[in-house]
Amino acid sequence: MRVARSLDGGVHVVWYDENQGATHVMRRSGDGGATFAAARVVASGFAPSRSPFPFFTWASYPLVATDPADPRRLYVAWSADSGSDQTDVFLTRSIDGGATWGLPIRANDVSAVPRHVFFPALGVDAGGTVRIAWGEDRFDLANAGTLPYDVFVAASGDRGASFATPERVSTVSSDPRSEPIGGNFLGDGFALSASGVALWTDTRNGNADIFAAAADGGAVCGDADRNGAVTVTDGVQTLRAAAELSSACELATCDVDANGRITVADGVSVLRKAADLPVGGTCGPAR
Repeated sequence: MRVARSLDGGVHVVWYDENQGATHVMRRSGDGGATFAAARVVASGFAPSRSPFPFFTWASYPLVATDPADPRRLYVAWSADSGSDQTDVFLTRSIDGGATWGLPIRANDVSAVPRHVFFPALGVDAGGTVRIAWGEDRFDLANAGTLPYDVFVAASGDRGASFATPERVSTVSSDPRSEPIGGNFLGDGFALSASGVALWTDTRNGNADIFAAAADGGAVCGDADRNGAVTVTDGVQTLRAAAELSSACELATCDVDANGRITVADGVSVLRKAADLPVGGTCGPAR
């Protein structure tokens, strides 16, 4: 079971319900939890994750997050079996406060080599960017589907309609056999902040440590089109995003002053950077 609160004070509780088959269900409270509306089905008909590993719990349990700026936008994510010894991470969204839900989409990329994707974590930042983090064994070429894992984050700049290519945020693979009880239990989950910082159990030092890393780490501040250079075109895209004429500019690249939203001031700063003029904020020397 997971709980999230929306901007209008709504309390949203989601859980996995085996009484209805493989189904995720949500109930909403509009009075702080004193009463709850009838349960609504979020997703159903999926195959629960199968865990061949002894080191993490069976995990098709759902996660829930709300848009910090729009109480109508809700998101639920989970991992599920996709056949051929492959697990994937899925997301569904509601744009009407949970009354109806869209078709689930896959957040991770697809490989011909079976992978195990586990411990998804979900976050939504102030600009509406949706991110999902998870553990995955894609670099375990010797024992595919077995042991060493890394952590990836995928971002959606269109509020959950699609996801960009996942970004690896761990720099060294972890072997779960290094945790204190010999690989028998890695934990119950990883975590992801609303701003895109992933936290996970990491064993690179021969024991279980907590590591953290920010997603979008390779983004160039002001590079709206992500072509590696900041140009006048990027400044125009930032201004269009500030005027809500375009959603092509992500918070990670266009929120120059790091105040949680894209504004005209950010667009001006990107234009100044394109012209090699001094710029403060996150586009300054520290970036």
